[in-house]
Amino acid sequence: MLYDVRTSSQTLAQIVAKYRLPKGSGSMISKWVKRYSSDFSAMEDLQPAISNINLVSRSTKSNKETELQKQLEEAKRKIICLETMIDIAEREIGVNIRKKSGTKQSGL
Repeated sequence: MLYDVRTSSQTLAQIVAKYRLPKGSGSMISKWVKRYSSDFSAMEDLQPAISNINLVSRSTKSNKETELQKQLEEAKRKIICLETMIDIAEREIGVNIRKKSGTKQSGL
């Protein structure tokens, strides 16, 4: 609420109505703003630092996504290579190597 008083273009009466405060609360809010104005200044000074932290967090997330994308592409290439090797082996040996769906494991 005090943040709204400091940063918004609303009047005290509008803020009192917004937060459904009792009538006459405007003077109390004015006193709070005067009393805690130094705290608000400190918070406003921290705002750019908080924004930078958020940007770094987004950048880190982006780097993680890029790394995961690279790993996914590498896994896809590996699958293609393995499938190609199986195809060649099946052709040369003449034996089906791939497990058929629905086959049961042997009870060794």
